[in-house]
Amino acid sequence: MILYLNAQSIVKKVDELQCVANLTRPDLILVTESWCNDSISNAFLSIDQYELQPELRVDRGDTAGGRGGGLLVYARTGLAVLKFDSGVSFHQHIVFKVRDVKVYLIYRSPNAPPEAMAGLAALVRGADSSSIFIGDFNLPDINWTTGEYSPRTAEFMDAVADAAMEQLVSFSTQVRGNVLDLVLTNIPERVRDISDEGRLASSDHTMLKISVEVGPLREVVKEVRNWRRADWDGMRRQLAATDWRRELRGKPADRMWEAFKNKVHGAVRRFVPTRKVKNDGRPAWMKNEILAALRRKKKLWQRAKGGRGVEEYKEQEKLVKNMIKKAKRQFEKKLAEGGSSNKKPFFAYVKRKTRTRQGVGPLRGGDGRVVTDDAEMAEVLNSFFSSVFTREDLTDIPPAAAGDSVPIERMRITEWEIKKAIRKLKKESAAGPDEIGPRLLQELEGAAATALTMIFRESVESGVVPEDWRRANVTPIFKKEQKWTLEIIGRYLSHRYAANCSRD
Repeated sequence: MILYLNAQSIVKKVDELQCVANLTRPDLILVTESWCNDSISNAFLSIDQYELQPELRVDRGDTAGGRGGGLLVYARTGLAVLKFDSGVSFHQHIVFKVRDVKVYLIYRSPNAPPEAMAGLAALVRGADSSSIFIGDFNLPDINWTTGEYSPRTAEFMDAVADAAMEQLVSFSTQVRGNVLDLVLTNIPERVRDISDEGRLASSDHTMLKISVEVGPLREVVKEVRNWRRADWDGMRRQLAATDWRRELRGKPADRMWEAFKNKVHGAVRRFVPTRKVKNDGRPAWMKNEILAALRRKKKLWQRAKGGRGVEEYKEQEKLVKNMIKKAKRQFEKKLAEGGSSNKKPFFAYVKRKTRTRQGVGPLRGGDGRVVTDDAEMAEVLNSFFSSVFTREDLTDIPPAAAGDSVPIERMRITEWEIKKAIRKLKKESAAGPDEIGPRLLQELEGAAATALTMIFRESVESGVVPEDWRRANVTPIFKKEQKWTLEIIGRYLSHRYAANCSRD
């Protein structure tokens, strides 16, 4: 499902857009007339549970502050979006693909020069067989019901006919009664519905909710442990009943750790229930009262379009704006004042508002196939990174020169020291690949300290570190808001490797 809107400056409307997104839950949010410029960061424009696509952001550079144009695309987290180059000179447009549907986001200024019409016509004629054009075309002199149009739009209408395109918006999309925002497609049978979703803040265009069949989109539902309902006493009793000396005696450090980890995981499975989590993308400041006010605003908009209750609609529009502003201000004030030693929520909130992190993919594999599945993308990255490094010949390594060395004194590890170290851990920190987090260790401190003492002593004496302690979760991150292709990454790593070899 697609939510389209002409924002007429998105900067002061981002919070309301967040509320609308939570209410309508679209997979894509397409914005025209964003009025953005270089001083407005992607982080400022971000909304929860959606990724603003940097490659699909277009700011208008020929006006003050980007006024009168600008395009943005938000995709639900996890949804693969692939950018395309149309090869057509028409400034305010972007082309991307979702599953098997190619989407064209269009903004044509009402003051566009005559040659812009030729560019628009070329875009339509060059469209693939499964394409959909969405945007503000600013062509009020076309009557889509009767098929009448002015001479200046003849070239565009000829292209629409030649491409077998159909325009599907049948109601006015602007307060003056004009149909300016269009949905043109050569697959009308896959567009199930187009509805008027009211206005975003004070924009004079209505938002469009467009339901398009593009195949099933994956909805992420996680099953997590419900630690609030954990039976800590039961876990402690089970682990305390374990004879660790008999369980671990005579084993190497890595097998001792595996035995301990399996006991802990078994206790967790038995005494900690699970719950399913479906993240609805609602920020902490967004209250049910705001969503209810938004629903009422939408209903009043439908009445106002018919000339009834216009003043009531304006009052509701003002109320929604003030409710969002007040709720967010109160939340941020409470967050800043703190009240606990855990400052992690504050810094996490600041980080979300100052930096953006774009998901990985889609990627193109060695066979040229576009890969979007998480597991397949991990394999593509793993295969490629492995291919650009060279395994050194270790058969003829010169002996290292003997140097002065200081022997390590024998370490004495006590159970008391292990308990002391556990108490100093930050309870809020996340667990690593072993899935044993600081809070779990602290709750089971008495029952676990004996086993951990034995494991650490054996590890130090044998010089063997369990594999889990050497593992980490690594996430590839695209730099400078550009999705590096595998070819570019390969050239970069090969260059670095060659440079290091030449220095050696």
